[in-house]
Amino acid sequence: MKNITASLVAAVLAAFLVGCGTTRDPNAKLTDKVDQFLPYIKPATVIACTAAIGSVKEADKVEIAKKIHLVSGVVATLAGGTTPTPEELKNAIIEFGPKAPSWVNMANSLKDIYELNFKKLNSDGKTAVLILQQISLGCKEATQSYMQ
Repeated sequence: MKNITASLVAAVLAAFLVGCGTTRDPNAKLTDKVDQFLPYIKPATVIACTAAIGSVKEADKVEIAKKIHLVSGVVATLAGGTTPTPEELKNAIIEFGPKAPSWVNMANSLKDIYELNFKKLNSDGKTAVLILQQISLGCKEATQSYMQ
């Protein structure tokens, strides 16, 4: 059931981001494309991280939330270096947490969020930083109530 929930969340996120981030004008400027989809990245990240927290036993929620909170720092660090590929982002998240299916599903969801938007920008490094910053903020927001 937990894997089905995580898969459903990932599918909803993908549909949400594709629909919200589609530019009708193929000649639209890069800044217009960024302005169009950037507001959706953080909420989509919050959903993915919240699903990961919700898929573990009650006793493990704080531990997983703390790991996700730390992942926000990993993502922010990736934003400061060379532009990571979506696969590199996913691998960094997977290496940082447990090998549980819920963690891998969250890493895949965050990779998908990054990848869907990154492809639209023709791999523009400056915009990748903006995307990664929103993912980092979404991770922090999803875990805020557990950080005491």
